[in-house]
Amino acid sequence: MTQRIITSLRDRHCDEAAFLWTLRIGMLSRPDISLAELEAVDLRIEAHLDGIRSSGKGAWEAGLMLLDKGGAGHAFLATTLALESKRRDRLVDVLTSVAKRPPDWSGVVSAFGWASRANLTGVVSDLLKSHVPALRALGLDSCAMHCVDPGLMLAESLTQQIDSTLRMRALRAAGQLGRVELLPACLDALNTEEVAQVAAWAAALLGDRGMSLERLSRRDTAPQMQALLPLLLDIPSSNSFLKSLAAQDHKSRRLVRSIGLAGNTHYVPWLLKTMTDPALARLAGEAFCTITGLDLDAAGLVGKAPNGFEVGPNDDPLDDRVEMDEDSGIPWPDVARLSVWWSGEYSRFPTGTRFFMGQPLDATHFQHVLHHGTQRQRAAAAQHLTLLRPGLALFNIEAPAWRQRQSLA
Repeated sequence: MTQRIITSLRDRHCDEAAFLWTLRIGMLSRPDISLAELEAVDLRIEAHLDGIRSSGKGAWEAGLMLLDKGGAGHAFLATTLALESKRRDRLVDVLTSVAKRPPDWSGVVSAFGWASRANLTGVVSDLLKSHVPALRALGLDSCAMHCVDPGLMLAESLTQQIDSTLRMRALRAAGQLGRVELLPACLDALNTEEVAQVAAWAAALLGDRGMSLERLSRRDTAPQMQALLPLLLDIPSSNSFLKSLAAQDHKSRRLVRSIGLAGNTHYVPWLLKTMTDPALARLAGEAFCTITGLDLDAAGLVGKAPNGFEVGPNDDPLDDRVEMDEDSGIPWPDVARLSVWWSGEYSRFPTGTRFFMGQPLDATHFQHVLHHGTQRQRAAAAQHLTLLRPGLALFNIEAPAWRQRQSLA
């Protein structure tokens, strides 16, 4: 009876931890999640892991059960338990099993980012020596997440011509770790279409302001890669870039986001006008706040959703909309009162100066945003810091919150 109760509690801990991990993944890029809120979830995940650990030998039985269940959250837990056991055979079993389910592999990568360095000792070095591209890529991801230089293995993987996924991971790690001596190799990779976008992103972080910008500005560049561009362009160059986006679609979400990241107050009146469009209102409000640093909730400038406006799935069985609300978590701006606020404050934001979260671009201010901003703001601040100082490793805003606080301290 006692063993059945322990097993039941352990299994509940597993389900809760897997659910919280999935919740955490969704929080990492949210516009309304702070480091403190991320930390609260991280502590809950760790508490459930403690519950699983307390079952003793039954902990690894849970790991095997999790592998059978499938799912990225369960892969995260199984990998975490295998790493903590310091049993290579268990880790091999996990990696072999999850490799057969590619969508679950993200859970494995996340577990390596969650693990302490002590539990990765020897493991990552073996991965880096592996002849299996996916395992070497996992080793590179682990080094980048923990801000540990993989040494010559990174340069070797960077020129890997056989496996494009491994080469992309190497390019990303080079940019994340600030390996400026690998800039020529990143620029050379711009000639290979499969990896060109990541190569341009890495090269820009490492200090290039030529070919990488040209590649990032192309229309087919993924939004998450192109988001770096408005951060590093000066005002005349960003004006040209924004005009090209407007020519493609003057009501695109990419244009609104880019205006917020560009930090040019010249476009604030346009943002205020765009806030009258229900489809873009919240995103334009967020862009306004990215420039000015205004907190709509704290300032009492939150408005109401337009009557009859609906986004995402609802309870109507005849409505076939299944997409989630892209702007969930962003408050509706009170456009009229926000316009009044701007008319009284615009003199603090002279044109010709780029602003981010209410201040001119400055390293000390970027550090402040890393402490106190939301996840989306913190991501921009981390990139701003690296762009300001090529060679500085990119701050990992996805790391466990307690590790982030140690780094910030």
